[in-house]
Amino acid sequence: MATPVNKTPVFQSPFNKQRRDKFILVLTIPDILKDKIAEITRRNNTVNFNTLQFSIWGAVAPPIEVPPVLVPYSGQTLKVTSYARPEFPSLKISFTVDNQFNNYWVLYKWLDVFNNSTSGIFDPNNPNIDSNTTEYMTDISIYGLDEYGKRTVRFDYIRSFPIGLEGVNYNDRDPNEMECGFQFAYHQLKMSLL
Repeated sequence: MATPVNKTPVFQSPFNKQRRDKFILVLTIPDILKDKIAEITRRNNTVNFNTLQFSIWGAVAPPIEVPPVLVPYSGQTLKVTSYARPEFPSLKISFTVDNQFNNYWVLYKWLDVFNNSTSGIFDPNNPNIDSNTTEYMTDISIYGLDEYGKRTVRFDYIRSFPIGLEGVNYNDRDPNEMECGFQFAYHQLKMSLL
């Protein structure tokens, strides 16, 4: 008697290996930052005033939690859901610095709006803008790629803004590309399969 053949379809490609740059980050540049980017004196058109895309690696999604609540009952303690999520921790993203430093520069200028490197205050050129406004926030989307570069998953970080930018990691003896990282805060996280 012949051995039956397993006809279960294979949904995971054997070539789906983890790579360093298997994710891309896309963000819409906030309106409050577009004027700063327009001040570029460099003679190139490599910074898009509307969106920016990073080739990233490192952390992509934070832990998702809905913690339990302890309820005393009849001499014991039961656990039930709290129906609530604690605040999301800020997320640190590692990325490759492009050869023109444009992606690094946009993040630098974004942080410079919050605390100007010269004056030490929030956006000194716009004193009438309230620092609590959401004009400096944007939605950040991170896409996971399959082995063919096709987008398979999307993480949307709602109302995001950077809170830190690491130094540039560069070593002329190292053949790898320049690397950096930034940290951002956000209000909500949504995930979608594509």
